[in-house]
Amino acid sequence: MNLPLDIHYLRGMLQATRMLGLGEMRSRMDILVMGERRTCMMRRSYDRAQAIMSAVGAIEWYYKDHERNSALILGQYPAAFIAEVRNKAGHADFFRSRTLNKRALEMIRDWQNHTALDSSKYVPIGSLLPFSNSSVYDVVITPINWPNDSLPLEGQSALSEWIINDDGSVYIKKAAVVVNTSRPRPMPDCHIRCFHPNFGKGGGKMGEDVSLWQGSLAGWLEEQKNISGNSYLVNLSRQRLHMKERMGWSSCHGVILKELRPGVLVKIGMYALTGHELFTWPPATRRNWTVL
Repeated sequence: MNLPLDIHYLRGMLQATRMLGLGEMRSRMDILVMGERRTCMMRRSYDRAQAIMSAVGAIEWYYKDHERNSALILGQYPAAFIAEVRNKAGHADFFRSRTLNKRALEMIRDWQNHTALDSSKYVPIGSLLPFSNSSVYDVVITPINWPNDSLPLEGQSALSEWIINDDGSVYIKKAAVVVNTSRPRPMPDCHIRCFHPNFGKGGGKMGEDVSLWQGSLAGWLEEQKNISGNSYLVNLSRQRLHMKERMGWSSCHGVILKELRPGVLVKIGMYALTGHELFTWPPATRRNWTVL
């Protein structure tokens, strides 16, 4: 059926602004992603934060920063605003956002195609943040439905020490690494679900950029042997599962970081692990990483 041209324009506008996805919004972080699509000409994007600050429950920064001198993270949001969102939402929820930066996916695709990446391409892109510099890059929102919001959640304490820089990179002094693909520790009965770049084989395909992989952790680790570079499953939170068939099980949730060179990483995905062994999650240890 031929539709009037105005209908196509309207649909294009709704897609560009992500208004079509309003019903799928699940957290304050999703609001940040939508806010980056707002065009703001005055006060160096302060209007962007002001427009959504009530929706995300962060308004104190606005009354404290009278001179509007706070630096802009990725040129999008004032640092004071992001700091308040992070504190109100919780460090685990903030860094466990459902977004994947398309530039990070391009980096990994080049890597998998054996295309040399020189150091000049290792630029901060805010891969750990729930928004991007939309004038240059964009983000993919993955349909994650974990963790279970009805169960108590315990965040990793070291997250409060992670520092967000103005350029969008994140300095990680300490991190709790659950799995290092180069030196995996035995974790029997563990099941993993994760979204990461589509490396080819794996779980159900979700578009050409990102795949959902689910199955045994041992199976996922075996597949990682065919993928160049070292990856880390970094824990952000955990919770005990009280489902009748899984009494005594726990789950942990976090991000997948790919090492580009020693000390420099990029977020390429997020994961959830369930199993008996997870209450003995490893403590946070010194890393001194910079995540682009």
